[in-house]
Amino acid sequence: NLKTPAARFGIGVPATRTARKGEKIIAYSVNGSPLDRFDRGELVVTAKKRRPNQGAVALPVTIGIGAGNGECIDLADPNERKKLGDDEKKLAMEQILAMQEQMKNLMADW
Repeated sequence: NLKTPAARFGIGVPATRTARKGEKIIAYSVNGSPLDRFDRGELVVTAKKRRPNQGAVALPVTIGIGAGNGECIDLADPNERKKLGDDEKKLAMEQILAMQEQMKNLMADW
């Protein structure tokens, strides 16, 4: 059976969870070098799944850009955007416009 193991209480492998806001995931290469989750300037779009008790609430969607230090800057948060330089803001805008065009084409083809 190749299914992901269910959470076990008290024995076995502990249940996994996704990282919470403010937490960092640190990964290492096979030779021990730290790896970033996102390349600097990489656009990251995350849509969290709807929880059973949420009903018809809109899906929480986050659009961020990799800062190059393992951090993803949330573009919807004005305080987070202040961390971006002018070149990074320009790159983020170009990527968002390209994503918007791709989404328009996807929705038209749906």
